Amino acid sequence: MSKYNIIQGNIEILAYDLPQQMQWDDVPAALLALGGNGWRLPTAAEFDVIYHLSKTGVIILKGDKYWAEGSFNGKSLYYNFRKGYSPHFIDKTNQYYIRLVRTV
Repeated sequence: MSKYNIIQGNIEILAYDLPQQMQWDDVPAALLALGGNGWRLPTAAEFDVIYHLSKTGVIILKGDKYWAEGSFNGKSLYYNFRKGYSPHFIDKTNQYYIRLVRTV
């Protein structure tokens, strides 16, 4: 496991999950608390990279379920790694882990 951020292509992946699970609507406040700096939720393509890096041990994920960038009909996108690389939409009030990325 790396204690440093990972650069993969044109994205930088934060080396750790945010300390606690949170609701999707609470993510913007968490980003502001980090000072912004371009950090955001990963897109589907970026989560593919995170998933593969976690399978090789380069990234250690704290949990099974992570919020991702995207919403549809009032529900937000998340990935369930317990079921493999599996995207789903669910109510924004659920609490899931956060792994941030930014474009470099």
